[in-house]
Amino acid sequence: MSKKKFSSSLEKRLFAIEEKLESGLREMAESIRAIKLRQVRTEMALAGLLFLCGALAKAVIDFWVSGGASTP
Repeated sequence: MSKKKFSSSLEKRLFAIEEKLESGLREMAESIRAIKLRQVRTEMALAGLLFLCGALAKAVIDFWVSGGASTP
């Protein structure tokens, strides 16, 4: 095999490896973005749930402090 042919073949292999690595890195970056988005959505849902629990606790405490249900 001539030196030029070997060099060309090696360049093709290296280029193919580089393309596979870049593709893999892009897929990993997309996966990380999707995970972060799910995490943000989960955190927002938990914050909303915590707010609702706080509102419910306040309503229960207000009801208890006022002496219960008022009778007409």
